[in-house]
Amino acid sequence: MPNFINRLREDSNAVQHGAQAKPLRAHSSCEIVMQLESTPETANGQLRFQGTALFNGPHTAAGQTDTYVVRPERIKECLDNLNKGAGSGPGSRLVFGNAWRDEASDTISVGWVTTAISAQKQQTGLNGHQRRRIEEAYAQMPVLEFTNVNAGRGEPTRIRWPLGLDSIETRVNTGGKWEAVTFARPWLAGKLAEAWEARAQEKVSINLRLPVLYPDQAVAVQDLVSAKAGLMKLLGENPYRSVLTRLSDEDTVESRWQPLMRGTDPAAWADRLLARTPGFDAQGQPVADPHTGEQVRVDAFSLIPGIDNRLLLNAAQAGQVSLEFLPRESLLVATKKAPGLAHDVNGILQADSNTQLHKIAFAFGTDPTAVARVALVLQETEDQSRTYVVAGPHRLEPGPTFSVNSVPSAHIQWHSAPAPEEPPLAEAGPAEGPEPDEGSASESAIPELEDESLDFELDGQVAWNTGEETPTLSGSEEHQTPEVTSPESPNQPADSPPAHFPSPSRTPTPADRPPPPGL
Repeated sequence: MPNFINRLREDSNAVQHGAQAKPLRAHSSCEIVMQLESTPETANGQLRFQGTALFNGPHTAAGQTDTYVVRPERIKECLDNLNKGAGSGPGSRLVFGNAWRDEASDTISVGWVTTAISAQKQQTGLNGHQRRRIEEAYAQMPVLEFTNVNAGRGEPTRIRWPLGLDSIETRVNTGGKWEAVTFARPWLAGKLAEAWEARAQEKVSINLRLPVLYPDQAVAVQDLVSAKAGLMKLLGENPYRSVLTRLSDEDTVESRWQPLMRGTDPAAWADRLLARTPGFDAQGQPVADPHTGEQVRVDAFSLIPGIDNRLLLNAAQAGQVSLEFLPRESLLVATKKAPGLAHDVNGILQADSNTQLHKIAFAFGTDPTAVARVALVLQETEDQSRTYVVAGPHRLEPGPTFSVNSVPSAHIQWHSAPAPEEPPLAEAGPAEGPEPDEGSASESAIPELEDESLDFELDGQVAWNTGEETPTLSGSEEHQTPEVTSPESPNQPADSPPAHFPSPSRTPTPADRPPPPGL
């Protein structure tokens, strides 16, 4: 029988003369944000748009006008969505999902349409569209953070769930012993259901946040003076920022997240972070300089693990390396009082896996540290006191193309490996779904963050030299508060995270500074 099967293959090859069917074309799809130049065309059963792209992408360029054609099987849904969002007027800013360039017709093939800013609503002042804007951003996976209403023994009192993951790992205090514990999706979903049921209680908070890096605000560092000035600038503008140190020698890039600023004085914090302190060995004994006999002085905090700050800054001053401080903030997408969060929570609870959250999977994959270039639709409150993400993130690349090391800035340009394979997603509705009911998170009053304290020390006694991203707790819609504490520290909160797992973590607010708004 095996010989006969081989004979069939040989005969088949002879009949087909070695020919094969043309492989199915794999489109590298993304989302495109454009401004509508004219009323959409609906003749001959088609739906066509003339629009100018707002941002660069793999299929078009910022400022380039193209024809966008909705695929036939998607026309009815796209028309319904367009009408619901009042997005058919020239000047409206639309988002096209599952889009790619059709080389045969030199048009952009579109699978979904949603309205980011309606020209009609903007002109009449409806639903806050006149206060909306669209910005490009380098973002990481959204995080849902919520109160553990019925926290049991060995459980965190606050849960941070990166929405592309089906489990989180965090450190918990189990009867005086710190342990790294993994919590699976059924536990997370159950806790989220409890928090949502109890959301009317003042002590219960539920917030959806989006970490965003700002390479355009990165500060070049050449020496100790510029390092201190850079920290003072970044933290003076926003004391709740995460600050990433990035180092490049043109062949590679290394980075490290700095700890949260303590106190309210950026200058004092910069002095403290960049200070020198006595050095000790692994047994806690002083280390003496063999030439002088004096105790060795070391960095209170190494900007890059394993490299002495003095040598690092000398190399930067000599032009041998490029060094910069890059800020990251956390944008508030929704709170428990925002109408849109109910839809998000319902989708999470009904899914069997977070891979079914197509919008998250499409933009960010499954790595919470990956960085995607996206477009965000932002809206200010009437009093201009707050800004919220009301739509997006819209993925402008074929995948989460970047890491924190490869995000380009004016000071460091480095290209990472190609983007990972796009996850197999059903085309219908993953990018946006039906046009949401209007209403913004701005109508919610954000609860205050409880004032908790945590003392910490600089240098060797603190587990900072992990080389990994610092745990973070989001602050206001434009703030984020990162910090690392020693796993053995008696002052560490019961729900503190392990230093090596950045995303599902919680860090209390310093007692010597007002807590950030937004929780």
